[in-house]
Amino acid sequence: MMNSSHKDLNLLPALKVLLEEKHVSRAATRLNMTQSAMSRVLARLREQFEDALLVRVGGHYELTPKAMDMLPQLNQVLFEARQLWQPDVFEPETYEQRVTIAGTDMDVTLMTEGIKVIQKQAPGITFSIQASTLQVLDTLVSGEVDFAICIDDERAGLHRKQILSEDFVAVVDPSSGLTQSTFDLESFLSYPHGLLNFAEQMQTTVDRVLANMGKSRQIRLYVPTFAQMPAFLSGSSLIFTMPRTFAEYLQKTAAITILELPIEIPRFELYLYWHERQHKSASYRWIRQHLIQHSIG
Repeated sequence: MMNSSHKDLNLLPALKVLLEEKHVSRAATRLNMTQSAMSRVLARLREQFEDALLVRVGGHYELTPKAMDMLPQLNQVLFEARQLWQPDVFEPETYEQRVTIAGTDMDVTLMTEGIKVIQKQAPGITFSIQASTLQVLDTLVSGEVDFAICIDDERAGLHRKQILSEDFVAVVDPSSGLTQSTFDLESFLSYPHGLLNFAEQMQTTVDRVLANMGKSRQIRLYVPTFAQMPAFLSGSSLIFTMPRTFAEYLQKTAAITILELPIEIPRFELYLYWHERQHKSASYRWIRQHLIQHSIG
């Protein structure tokens, strides 16, 4: 057991970064330390916690089971400790904080104007944007991210605000041969489709509706981001189905055709989520108000 009489609480912020980065040199860069100094910090932490914390697996490091259990507790402790020094009146112009948002590339695009407004008024805020996964709300619960953008999930301990509600559309290349007048269910099912890659592990709204009809579509491509879709559409017969706002955003810079779907699909609803631990924080309340107010949805 760790000797509580000799623990150094000053090491906890460095521990948090080490566990998040899983890499000594990246953690050192993030904290403006040398790699050798960070290595000494890790050695001290291992001694104090009597655990390796980070173990090499092949060419990279992984967290030990104890470290995985510690990370959400560590995020909670450090957040609450910071609140002790926060003034009763929030002053954006002097506030300094790193804020992490998780979402798809197009989800985060909805927040772009809000982020610009926030950083103009609070230049000490640094935003870190992380790619979304199916476990994105788990990272919010653990404290690895501050805000998450995703679809409906009424999980206990989380707050949310709807930032988008709209219909789905199909996006195709102008050379695909598909037009609104010829785009029917038969063509929708006979043409190849593309999806975001994390949708490979779940049944999408579109596929759920088709399954209820006893039908299915041909998924022939998975891509990691919405931004890559126009390149794959160019000169192909692929169909991507997405929320209208996302399609219209891509159409600003790419030659794509937007078509109304030949089947009725429930509306796409997107939410900004945050955890209870930050719900009453004056600074985070100010940040989320701007994110929501200036979202383009």
